[in-house]
Amino acid sequence: MTRMVAALAIFALAPACGRLEFAPVPRDSDTDSADDSDVEDATGDAAAACSPGLIVCDLFEAPIDSLRWDISGGTFNLDTTIAHRGASSVRFSIPATPAGTQVGSYIGHTDPAIAAASQLWTRAWVRMSALPTSTNAAELLVVQRSGALGNFVFIRNNDVQLYHQIDLQNGGASVVAPLDTWFCLLWRLTLSTTNTGGSVVTSDVLPTFAISNSITQTSPAMDNVSFGPFFATNNIDEPQPAFDVWIDDVIVDDAPVTCAD
Repeated sequence: MTRMVAALAIFALAPACGRLEFAPVPRDSDTDSADDSDVEDATGDAAAACSPGLIVCDLFEAPIDSLRWDISGGTFNLDTTIAHRGASSVRFSIPATPAGTQVGSYIGHTDPAIAAASQLWTRAWVRMSALPTSTNAAELLVVQRSGALGNFVFIRNNDVQLYHQIDLQNGGASVVAPLDTWFCLLWRLTLSTTNTGGSVVTSDVLPTFAISNSITQTSPAMDNVSFGPFFATNNIDEPQPAFDVWIDDVIVDDAPVTCAD
């Protein structure tokens, strides 16, 4: 999967606004044990199944499906010691990395149904062992056309943020993401080649944050969604210690979904 990513050149923000200057660069890349107590009862919520007709739905209860996911992006594995529900999740590992060095760990899915959508809902349950250090910024959820500009959800040391790369708009939650616990990110993206597009992120623990009146669609249309942490060279200002991100119970669709689905 050839990716273009948001490379951060300037990252000085007020709590919920400010300018993020990004230049696209190609995406490239590269663990410790988790407590068994984090595995939930496989006879309870784990019995939940994906509804038919969704563009993407993966509970990660089986080895990562290479027919569904591009699995060329870094170091990740099915982790059977920790899960949001069921018996497993995907563990994405970022190694200790020098400043200015591109590194990532992610999986992506390309689908004509994404390109045909006027609105896209992307849902992920996320757990992190640590945050990006200092002013470093990690992409976590991305919608774009492979090799083109895109829309991003970023994790920072002091915020969770949206970024629309086409017209350089951004907005944040103004709170720090929790560590060592599962939380939901539900991203509704309205796709438009004019300034009628926008993003809204809701969560079970974070305040709602959004961007409106924004250009969010390329031509040809965006057709790819990806999950997992990634640092572009300009987004890793300081040496980044190793950390892990777990993702579970992902859904992508052109109709509304919720954190409870």
